[in-house]
Amino acid sequence: MHLNETEDSQNCSCCLTKKEREYVAGLRNRFVKMRKFLKTCKIERCNIDDLFANLTHFCTISGNLHNSKSFGACLLAKRYLLTRFKFEDLDIAAKAQGANGFDVDEKTKRQKRIIAQIKTTIPYCANKLGSNQLDAFKKDFRKLSAAKADKKYFFVTNKKTNEYIKKAFCGYTSITVVLLKYNVPSHPNTDRVSTK
Repeated sequence: MHLNETEDSQNCSCCLTKKEREYVAGLRNRFVKMRKFLKTCKIERCNIDDLFANLTHFCTISGNLHNSKSFGACLLAKRYLLTRFKFEDLDIAAKAQGANGFDVDEKTKRQKRIIAQIKTTIPYCANKLGSNQLDAFKKDFRKLSAAKADKKYFFVTNKKTNEYIKKAFCGYTSITVVLLKYNVPSHPNTDRVSTK
């Protein structure tokens, strides 16, 4: 396993395919609707019926945020890969989030197969993965290790997850682990989360 690779390339918004731009536009639209709803919602003093109704409506607006977060991580991985390889058409939106197979399984223009798994996992325990998380990671590492490819990646978005993986999965020398870095905008009254 290659341990010291990090991703620090520039924004890749110009590299988005039509499907990716449509997905991103849909996410932005959902964020606008969520913000509008939260501004009009009286949440400080609502009864349990209103609380449940508000949660239900918010979930309806937001959709499956786990899949949306996964899609965002896939775009970060795409940005990283485009700094290293030339692809005919690397379209992250072509494969549904959560579908079977690798998160990335593409050939470069030189016909090199690049495969990757991408995880947005935050450790369940303070400094280590929970048992279900660990089982899922083991499965992914075995799947990557068994596949025939010219380059294999395991991308993560969480610093603690990255640190844990470096220790727990160091025997998988054919897989490059990459902590995907991204800029975190600061918001008033929230803690700033850093990926660096």
